Amino acid sequence: MRLVVVGGSLAGHRAALEARRRDEELEIIVVGDEPDPPYQRPPLSKGFLAGTVRRERLALRSSPGAYDLRLDTRAEHLDLSERVVHTNRGVVAFDLLVIATGASPLRPTSLAHPHVLTLRTLSDAVALRARLEPYTRLVTVGAGFIGLEVAATARERGASVHIVEADRRLLPRALGAGASAAIARWHEQHGVSLTVGATVAEVTDDGALLDTGSLLAADSVLVATGVRPNIGWLDHCLPTDPRLGVLADEYGRVGEGVVAAGDVTTWRHPGWDKPVRSEHFETAATQGVLAARTLLGSPTPWRDVPFGWSDQHGHLVQILGLPGPDAEEEQRSPTTYAYYRGERLEGFVLLDGADELVDRREELEVALGLR
Repeated sequence: MRLVVVGGSLAGHRAALEARRRDEELEIIVVGDEPDPPYQRPPLSKGFLAGTVRRERLALRSSPGAYDLRLDTRAEHLDLSERVVHTNRGVVAFDLLVIATGASPLRPTSLAHPHVLTLRTLSDAVALRARLEPYTRLVTVGAGFIGLEVAATARERGASVHIVEADRRLLPRALGAGASAAIARWHEQHGVSLTVGATVAEVTDDGALLDTGSLLAADSVLVATGVRPNIGWLDHCLPTDPRLGVLADEYGRVGEGVVAAGDVTTWRHPGWDKPVRSEHFETAATQGVLAARTLLGSPTPWRDVPFGWSDQHGHLVQILGLPGPDAEEEQRSPTTYAYYRGERLEGFVLLDGADELVDRREELEVALGLR
């Protein structure tokens, strides 16, 4: 029996390790399109970019021989009828399959220029770090978590930073106005310039040209306007959505002997009446484990409250559940924001409120009927 995991990042790595733990005889092949063994992505925009986390510390833990890892191997086509994955290095047959190909940064073709960078992989982080020297000028396009974390790290390294966001506030898809304004103050207090309600129309040798006609001088431009799930290689042979990725049930199942996990997928969740997409480290780790259990006969539904965090200028942002711009925001304290849809509590944002995390998680689990 052979298990093939397509995707060599966190979700795929955890799926392979859980499968090995449950079956010592199972043949496990992990196919990854990057040249580096599985590593943690969160430090790429923070500690690694700042130079305080060494490259070797990024590696995800694994026991020797846990699985056959094939690097620089890109999935190009899935043939479900023949149970094979076509890659740039040949065909890989499978009995069981985990789809964990993650997501790729959006990069508008209008912003193509040698000064333009994105941040998703270790190679991206190495290239970006080489450009963030003291007194260099960085423009960050997009005020999501990656854009804001890079902005904070770049200031730490002595660069000047200007953030451009098309919406009227920072983190427009994740937070309400109150929490967003508080985070904006952190950046302004640390010398980051903010321009909201504008877009970058073009990148030139001189910098970033806004749709307002203003030119922001820049040595480098980071585009951090979101990601898209890596589903092109699936050729519509499974239920997918361009924005949501592979559409899985609450066990990660998407077909006979086929599961999906991590940023490439959206799972059903008993706490919500809609598919839930969560691009957080904890979600990828959990879904990888659950996906393996599903394939090996011990299906367990995903019931964890989605949880993520971000470090910016020495401050900690923690997100529980599904806050967002479509929810009503209630500020409970200087550190705590609660989010409601109708009468139902659906999320929290904690700003330097780590001591409240356990209590707020329990409160949210009760509200969602998870305990």
